[in-house]
Amino acid sequence: MARDELFGAIKWAEDGIDAWSTPAALPYFRGAGSRIHLTDDDREALPPDGHVLLRIETGERRRPPPEPQRAAWKQILERGDALWDEAMDALIAEYQRQRPNRVRYWNVVNDQRLLSRSLPESVDRETMRQMILPTMCTVQDPDEEHGTVDVYLTAVATWWSESLSVYVRDGRVTEVTALGSFMNRKLPWIETEAFGTLRRRAGAKRQPWWGEVTLERFRSFAAIAVDRSTWDESYTRSDEATSDLPWEVARGCANLGVYAAPNQPPTPGQAAAFEAFMKGQDAYGSQTIQVIFERYAREVSALRRKLKDGAPVLKDAAGLQDLIELTEVSVFPEERGSPVAIGLVFRGTWTGPAGLGARWRDGKLEQLGEASAATPQLPR
Repeated sequence: MARDELFGAIKWAEDGIDAWSTPAALPYFRGAGSRIHLTDDDREALPPDGHVLLRIETGERRRPPPEPQRAAWKQILERGDALWDEAMDALIAEYQRQRPNRVRYWNVVNDQRLLSRSLPESVDRETMRQMILPTMCTVQDPDEEHGTVDVYLTAVATWWSESLSVYVRDGRVTEVTALGSFMNRKLPWIETEAFGTLRRRAGAKRQPWWGEVTLERFRSFAAIAVDRSTWDESYTRSDEATSDLPWEVARGCANLGVYAAPNQPPTPGQAAAFEAFMKGQDAYGSQTIQVIFERYAREVSALRRKLKDGAPVLKDAAGLQDLIELTEVSVFPEERGSPVAIGLVFRGTWTGPAGLGARWRDGKLEQLGEASAATPQLPR
């Protein structure tokens, strides 16, 4: 037990995590989570109403929290309810973005009687307070390179089967994301005009910069025709009262991998190729969908013998949105004398473990094949 002038009585590694922890009052969330299905044992394990567990990370070393962490927490306390109103607005915006795909999948696997409770059509701040229940707040180690400290609020929700996080920096909400992204958010990052925020492990020689991208033609592609457990080995079903459609699939985005040289940022040539692709994404997306549909139509008879419901007969290319999803966009390395290629990787009910890949180069669809065709093959 130690005492901090701002955080009060703090304990080290109380729950097995090498960090400081202490209860923290967040009165804004008193009475929150009334729509969440929890057992009596679940609720008994929660912090007292209107409180969360506050965790302060200090590099897994038992040392006093540094001043930048105190300053970050002071900003949160000073903004008070105004900050949490901002958080509610960010949560509502994220929820409304994800709801269409979540409702489509809910209609496939969940109890219809619970839909209006867990995924209501109309949501305001008070309704969102009923749909989430904060359990923890984490003050991350200071990012010395950028001079920032991120704080994230962790909450369970009716509309996502795992916990979510609301990130705050300099007293302002910066993003809402899945809790599972917290390790990624600790990686070294750069801000770019073409690609947005990119992250890569320090010293990684064979890893791309990773970010996120949304191609509008594929936002509704969610591979929800059947229970995902029949084809997605990484997926497990949750209880009937929450949506377990994966976070990126629900929001209609894909991982963005930019394959730059070790310890180097993306090149101007990579940025230019990506910007050109994004500018023409509607035409490129439409052509990609049509080519995939033509391939699917040629193979559907054989696929149905193996997959049945996972490979229905489609009237047109629009039906693909229930069978495949865009999981990754790759920006290939720049090579002398050759335009930079852009790869699109798809997975779904009928693509099998090898996936499906479309590689574009200089405005032309260069290859459609397995996912490996759309992913740079790095030297070992």
